[in-house]
Amino acid sequence: MKTILLTILCFSVVLLSQAQQSKERSPGLQDSLLLKDYKPQSIFNTPQTAVLKAKYPAVDMHMHVPRGGNLDSIAILILKNMDEAGIQKTILFCGTGKSFDKNAAAFGKYPERFELWCGLDLSGF
Repeated sequence: MKTILLTILCFSVVLLSQAQQSKERSPGLQDSLLLKDYKPQSIFNTPQTAVLKAKYPAVDMHMHVPRGGNLDSIAILILKNMDEAGIQKTILFCGTGKSFDKNAAAFGKYPERFELWCGLDLSGF
């Protein structure tokens, strides 16, 4: 008897949910209010400060050597960006093997600005 009542109850729940889903939706606000048109204005008036340069010398703790191009010119460009941002030193991840040797030749000219770290070759695992 319990099984029959449970079956009838489940069947009626399924029928009711199907009946609600089959109703046709009438056009409304969901058709005219689109996400692409949503541009909210904040009600909060908080001061904003754009910090373009560190107040005190900073250390960039994690940077990978950019790929492609002349490494000497890349080093000079990175030094220029570091000076503009107030970064005193950068920890530079240079890879392993011949890749590390090439990067060390270019960035090793500036030991006071770059600290060169090698990676671990995990290709054997």
